[in-house]
Amino acid sequence: MSRRLNVVATDLLFRRVYPSIHREDLEVLSAISQHPTIRHAVHKVVHTGGYFGSTLPVSALREAEAVQLAYSRRFQEQEETRKNKRDLAIITDALANIPNVRRIIVNRYPGETKTGPLARSLPESEYGPDVWPLRMDEGPHKDRSFDYGFQVMCKAMSMSGREIETFVTPGPDQRFLKDGLLPTSFVCSPGDLSLVCNAFSHMRKIVISIMPTFQLDVVMEGNIARVLASATQLEELQLRYHFGSAIGTDPLPVAEVLGTHTWRRLRTLRLSDTIVRMADLVEFIGRHRITLKKLQLFNMRLRDGTWQEAAQELRRLGMVGLSSVEVTGLYEGGSQQANESEFAQRVLGQKDD
Repeated sequence: MSRRLNVVATDLLFRRVYPSIHREDLEVLSAISQHPTIRHAVHKVVHTGGYFGSTLPVSALREAEAVQLAYSRRFQEQEETRKNKRDLAIITDALANIPNVRRIIVNRYPGETKTGPLARSLPESEYGPDVWPLRMDEGPHKDRSFDYGFQVMCKAMSMSGREIETFVTPGPDQRFLKDGLLPTSFVCSPGDLSLVCNAFSHMRKIVISIMPTFQLDVVMEGNIARVLASATQLEELQLRYHFGSAIGTDPLPVAEVLGTHTWRRLRTLRLSDTIVRMADLVEFIGRHRITLKKLQLFNMRLRDGTWQEAAQELRRLGMVGLSSVEVTGLYEGGSQQANESEFAQRVLGQKDD
């Protein structure tokens, strides 16, 4: 193979790496990060979710003893890795050795990717990791489910010194009931919280989906807002705060999720799939009226007021930098849908009040 073809092939085949808590994924990650050529081709790191449970899946209870023992061994190996923080050490070293990575993706479930080394090497006779959320070992939220991969990747980013510009948690997929990060994912010791905040400090684009159901008490602790506020270089924020569409659902607690911080470079804002009080929404958008150029609102419901009133307030504030408004599915009151085109035109000053 010619040297030129080898370079092209390497760039195409190794643009992504797939770390996880599992041995096979960590071994391949380590090997790639230490290769003198391949490590330069990596641009994205995709942490794959999915874990082995302490008990076998119901579908495996009738399997042969060898299959059950293999699953049990993988669970014990997983727990040993977690206890010794072996995955954190390997991922941290790998990020330090991969110079061109700029994008981190955290998948909550194994169904989102089948391309990791473990997924490719697992014998057909064995059961792979499933949708088993890990639980917190200590603290006031002990035994509550959280997104382990989010915390590991944030700590690794911070400890490696690697400056990441884009962070993504994939959006919803009703087939797997995936609705975003659990709020407990942002709960950790003061020292670890500092690491998470530091990991976000260089990010220019954040695409994050949060599922607060049954964890509203955790949301109200304000850690989500603290982490997002640390992204002082932020230029694009996409937030999906899924709390259903029921009329009786509590609105988005803006101060605890989006905080009172003003991102001085924010140009694009996308909010979707939530209920919000009109005053809170107007205040947050208006806070960024100087820099904001693109506003996107999708499947949003006002708890009070109307979208026409919201548009009038935003126009009164003077959205001087805004050049694009994209809206789909704006609701108010019961299930009444607002005139989306009129809202966009009013905010942009293309239609008189």
